[in-house]
Amino acid sequence: PLLVGRSNDPTARITIGQRITRDLTVTYSQNLTSGPSGIERVVLVEYRLSNRLSVVGFRNESDEIGFDVRLRKKF
Repeated sequence: PLLVGRSNDPTARITIGQRITRDLTVTYSQNLTSGPSGIERVVLVEYRLSNRLSVVGFRNESDEIGFDVRLRKKF
């Protein structure tokens, strides 16, 4: 996944993902340098409800927590 930090400066990041079950994936990303706001970390948890529908929860570098509902549609 594309994970972008809060700052506009591009930085080296390390991203690690693990499929826990067939429907559950966890992705962790962290920048390798300390910026003005410290080390930025992002965690994504995706749970696939069906082939077309999934829920993605996240915690970003500001410790904000949220979720998205993703619907896949092919044209």
